[in-house]
Amino acid sequence: MPIDSTSQIPRLIRSLGRHSPVRQVAEAILTGAVPSEGSSRILLDRLSIPKASWKEQAVSAWCIGRMPLDPDDRAEAARILAQILSRRPARSTGCFVVSGCLFMYLGFIWLAYTSAVDGVRNRVRAAAAESLGLLGLPESAAPLAEAVAEMKGHAASADRSVRVAAAAALPGVLHNLPESGYGRFSAQTVQDLCRLLASKEDEAVLAGLDCLQLMGTGAAIPPVERVMYNYRNPDVQEVARRTRGTLIERRRKEQLSETLLRATVSPEAPEKELLRPARSAGEADDVALLRAAEGEVQENPPRSSE
Repeated sequence: MPIDSTSQIPRLIRSLGRHSPVRQVAEAILTGAVPSEGSSRILLDRLSIPKASWKEQAVSAWCIGRMPLDPDDRAEAARILAQILSRRPARSTGCFVVSGCLFMYLGFIWLAYTSAVDGVRNRVRAAAAESLGLLGLPESAAPLAEAVAEMKGHAASADRSVRVAAAAALPGVLHNLPESGYGRFSAQTVQDLCRLLASKEDEAVLAGLDCLQLMGTGAAIPPVERVMYNYRNPDVQEVARRTRGTLIERRRKEQLSETLLRATVSPEAPEKELLRPARSAGEADDVALLRAAEGEVQENPPRSSE
């Protein structure tokens, strides 16, 4: 569940101490008031301390994308949030299974502990992803796209919610890239976004569709069509239909561009197959005269002086 849902963020704010400067900034933002001077520095300092309370970090990450910042603070905030987003907890699924089988109750206690630790870390990461989308700096595109990817052979509590939050935030950054980021991401990123379309949650599917409509390639058409024809929510199906139209038009332009490129490249012919230019009549006479002169020289070689 996103960190900025109406049920979660007020609860997190109330859990902070009454005199917490982070709480005061957050309450000002919730009420629509302008935070006091120096509030951005308070939030950035909290986000820069790795061992700070996870609740203060989550609320600070939520706030920093929702308050006015000067260009320097904006760039610093995006850098710190990207660092937080990159700290992805990952537990080997094999170790999970082995610990549960071999150590029984102790193994399950360990699983519960790691799940709780990873869960709160990922709540901070989800808030960071959302604020990166609100800040909208182009350099945030890469860390957000990386956070969308699945972890192969690893798992962590609430990691999927971060993936969805990153995908939902990515369009806010893509709009500030040339051609909305089309052609700037790997095929793997497109595949990662397509995997979100297999979800049964509207939020995840819509996040994937919004990104693909901006930067997806023709390879995304089949999974988008499955959503368009089979998804249970008509509103989501309509978004998929519009996304499909965009992708089909984009693929048509790609194919047209490839065709024009092939037409402009001349085939390489072997040198022996190239036609030699025909000589004009004047050129032929000159050659004949030259050969005749050479023959006379050979028949009458110059006499050496005695």
